[in-house]
Amino acid sequence: NHVIGIMYAGEILTCAVAGFVIAKLKTMKMRKWFIVIFSLVYSLCFFALYHTTTPGPIYVVCTIYVITEGVFCAGMWYFASIIPASPSLNAPTMAMVAIGQNLGMMFGAPIGGAILDATAMTGWNTLAIMVTACMLVATACMALLKLKNVKMDE
Repeated sequence: NHVIGIMYAGEILTCAVAGFVIAKLKTMKMRKWFIVIFSLVYSLCFFALYHTTTPGPIYVVCTIYVITEGVFCAGMWYFASIIPASPSLNAPTMAMVAIGQNLGMMFGAPIGGAILDATAMTGWNTLAIMVTACMLVATACMALLKLKNVKMDE
């Protein structure tokens, strides 16, 4: 469990750094594809975590995973803040993202547990495939976003 704690501590740092990097990118297209590429790598890292068996590659995948998850989180909130057509819609948009996250946590654990129970704890690979598929759908949705070119505050 200490490794998971270290990973999430690292994610806090990478999320903050990613926010600054996203803000420094000049165009909306650069920001969008920066986030989409990191989201794609994040999805593939999640899949690799459950299909890698030797310690060396696991540490490499975990390191990449921490970085990409931080960018994904920063990017998700960035998109949620710029998508609304008017500032009065920012709060409901942020609330929808937060509700979506909480629903994912609320239903994800029992569904994952049910898969593992049904497979006598041998279904980790199946679970990884399902979660990776969901992550790839989220990445595709990000890639399909049509964004207006918002000028970032200097």
